[in-house]
Amino acid sequence: MTLRNEAAPVLALDGTWEFQLGAQAGTIVVPGCWEAQGYSRHLDGPARYRRMVTIPADWASRRILLEFDALSYAAVVRWNGQTVGEHRGLWTPFAFDVTAAARGGDRGALELLDQAAIYLGTALANLVNLVNPDMIILGGMFAAGADLFLPRVEETMRRRSFAGLGEQVALRVTTFGRKVGVIGAAALALDAFFYRQEA
Repeated sequence: MTLRNEAAPVLALDGTWEFQLGAQAGTIVVPGCWEAQGYSRHLDGPARYRRMVTIPADWASRRILLEFDALSYAAVVRWNGQTVGEHRGLWTPFAFDVTAAARGGDRGALELLDQAAIYLGTALANLVNLVNPDMIILGGMFAAGADLFLPRVEETMRRRSFAGLGEQVALRVTTFGRKVGVIGAAALALDAFFYRQEA
């Protein structure tokens, strides 16, 4: 038996979602099945449902549950790029606690950040494939908010590198923050003009 707090505030997510099934992409009305909305009857998936959600400001101190009345058959649920849970089953309600994943800020901005992390991870994978470095250090603007995007950057880099090369690369964030470029330039100048002795 499941007890439910009927007095808790609810943000209904029924309605229009972005949808992709194989090469087909568009929108879909939830709840509903894709076969009845013009998508292929011959593909079993995987299908991708996506929707932007803005958490009300007065929920900042609340526990947030993402609830599903039912689905068929399997689902991996992500929030702001983070996997918050997986489900297998037919027509049974389930829920995931997304409090940590939804912490602070605008949902749209975090989605853009996640996409930027994928692009950066892909660029680093290309660098790994060409140069095969032992370590990559991210600085400047990438040092701020690294906890939000670094895991996706690292996962993308390792997945898209050839022959497991990405698994051997250490990915780090500088402790100098946005001033790393200035500090590095100053260090090079000091080394060239003051510390390096002429032979």
